[in-house]
Amino acid sequence: MLALAAAVWKSRTGAVVIAFLAVAAALYTWHRLDKSSAVRAAVTSYVADVELAAAEAELATARKRAEAAEAANFSFQRQLSEAEAIATIQAQELDNYEPTSRDVVDQRLLDRLSNR
Repeated sequence: MLALAAAVWKSRTGAVVIAFLAVAAALYTWHRLDKSSAVRAAVTSYVADVELAAAEAELATARKRAEAAEAANFSFQRQLSEAEAIATIQAQELDNYEPTSRDVVDQRLLDRLSNR
């Protein structure tokens, strides 16, 4: 067997065949190893795509919530301004009403009402 290998190695055709077999074995091994790395790369890419889609969905939801909060804040500020304006008007009406009132309760009536 050893003599056969030495004879094959010494001939040019045998050396080419052995080199061809060695390259074929290396390519087959690389193919097997590369297949698993390709699967890992595909899984990593898929996971990254899913995470990106989830982040984009969360961002869209956050934007919608921010828009809703801004609209609610605007409405609240408008209602607050209206309430302050109404309170100012009512305070002015009260200030104008107090000096025009001339009805005064005398002390005897007040004493009688408080003794009851």
